[in-house]
Amino acid sequence: MRREIAGRKAFWPRWLVSTTGSLWDQLDARGRYQNALSAMANLFVAESLLQPAVIELEDAHWYDDMSREFLMQFIRRAQGSPCCS
Repeated sequence: MRREIAGRKAFWPRWLVSTTGSLWDQLDARGRYQNALSAMANLFVAESLLQPAVIELEDAHWYDDMSREFLMQFIRRAQGSPCCS
């Protein structure tokens, strides 16, 4: 998990500040989207490794395709982590 988080490190600052020539700038829209989903899923899993975490999913009948895609990616990443125990 640490390697996965370290590999996504370049994507978090890009959401906050603009940098030129970064790996983020080299990706197409789909690549950015996939890496953002991975970074968010890894954040939740990493939090659960540091301290107990509760993730509440509410009104799932309103989820759009992107929300479902994130949820599926999160479930795959969380396999075997404390948040799924």
